Amino acid sequence: MKKALQVIGIIFIALLLILGCFIGYAAYTGTRLDASSKEYVDAAIPAIVSTWSESELTSRSAPQLMQGSTPEQFQKLFHWLSSLGPMKKYCGSKGDSSVFVSPQQGKTVSARYTACAQFEKGDATINVVLLQNKDKAWEIAGFHVDSPALIPQ
Repeated sequence: MKKALQVIGIIFIALLLILGCFIGYAAYTGTRLDASSKEYVDAAIPAIVSTWSESELTSRSAPQLMQGSTPEQFQKLFHWLSSLGPMKKYCGSKGDSSVFVSPQQGKTVSARYTACAQFEKGDATINVVLLQNKDKAWEIAGFHVDSPALIPQ
C-alpha cells in the first residue's frame, strides 16, 4: 500500500510540473503575441486612416477580409469613410491576442483591438481583427469604423 501511494504521489508531482511548464509557456507566448499584435495595430491603423487609403488596408489584409467584397465596394466604403476628413489624433488601441486549437483548422492565432482616433469631422472607434498567417506575420481579417459623424448610407 505504501509503495502504491508513493507511485501515485510521484505521478501527481510529475503532472503538476508538466502543468506548471505549460502555464509558464502559455504566459510567455501570450505576452509576446500581445506585444507584437498591438505594435502591428498601432502602426497599421494610422497608416490606413490618416489618408483613408484602401491600398494600405488591402496590402495588410488577410484573404478573409477580401472575400465577398468587390474592389468597387471597397472604393465606395473608403469614399464614405473619408467623409470624416483627415486624422487629427490617434489615441491608441486596446485589446489582446488568443490562440485556438481545433482538429479541423489546427492552431489559429488571432487578436482583437479597439482603437480611437479624432478626425476633422468627429471621433471614431476602429475595431480590428487580426490573424497570424503561416509565416507568423499579422494580417487584418476584420476592419470596422464606427462614428456618429458618419452619415448612414
